[in-house]
Amino acid sequence: PTEKTIWKSLRKIPLTKKKGDLVWKLIHNRMKMGEYFLSIPSEEWKAKAYCKCRSIETPVHAFFECEHAKAVWNAIEAHWNVTFDSEWYQPDLSLMMGIGCVSLNQRIGWHNVFLYKQFVVAGMWTIWKVRNSQVFDDAVYTEDQLDRMWKDEIYNSALVEYEAIKLIPFIHQE
Repeated sequence: PTEKTIWKSLRKIPLTKKKGDLVWKLIHNRMKMGEYFLSIPSEEWKAKAYCKCRSIETPVHAFFECEHAKAVWNAIEAHWNVTFDSEWYQPDLSLMMGIGCVSLNQRIGWHNVFLYKQFVVAGMWTIWKVRNSQVFDDAVYTEDQLDRMWKDEIYNSALVEYEAIKLIPFIHQE
């Protein structure tokens, strides 16, 4: 898809400004991690270039290779497989950048595509928040905490959608 198509498609899924900014940063390679921190002339900041597992951070590492990311995606997949009759499709960085354009109708069914997008965005946001709290606050999370965090993101997404719908006047038909 073209860049214009990607941006227009992001309006089709309810994203908060912060989540939209995260997708923008992914697309434009503006994630503040790894090489970004190594370029700052301070040992304290250079230390933040590395994940807790001592790997230099990249978007691929942060969102897919790190243990907390794997735990979040595994929790999402387990929930998906229990809830829906279609198989979970593991996202990758390209899918995350083009999340609004995702069309997995033949793989997961058209009726599940919207929910799939919500699950992926909730996973992305949870992983990003966890990564930031680990890098800047030395936070540690259990798998149960990670599971709860992404479920809270799903709940929050539902509230955002509800608020958007609530703004549309309801016309009572008699």
